[in-house]
Amino acid sequence: MAALVLIGPQGARQLGLYLADETNPYHFRYYAANFLATTGTNAEAVVPLLVERIQDKNYTVAREATKALGALKQKPDLVVPALAQAIQLRNDEIGREAAQALAAYGREAREAVPMLLKYLKNPVIGNEVRRAVLAIAPEALDQ
Repeated sequence: MAALVLIGPQGARQLGLYLADETNPYHFRYYAANFLATTGTNAEAVVPLLVERIQDKNYTVAREATKALGALKQKPDLVVPALAQAIQLRNDEIGREAAQALAAYGREAREAVPMLLKYLKNPVIGNEVRRAVLAIAPEALDQ
């Protein structure tokens, strides 16, 4: 799979196929998401697949897809709402990754700030949420 990263957009599409196929073992999907994080703009076509994998039944795949979206920082109109929802609906590990990914989007993730503010006092992800708000809209912490 690592060699697919070097191929460019065609390689990213092939990784997307591994990621999308739920009949693949979870570790195939995990590594596909992991490698997609390093493909930069070559991964643009598979960002919607990564968004879908935030809801993967296997939390390691969901976590890796969340991390990849933060690394890629593409399609904020699609990704930011999905990451904001991931904080609310998923386990704490995924919530922490979603907060980090939102922070990577910076000001482009402003629409997620109301959701983030709800989790500031969460004992597990609160620190990560605070860092995200500081990266996105620090003025929101003054309110």
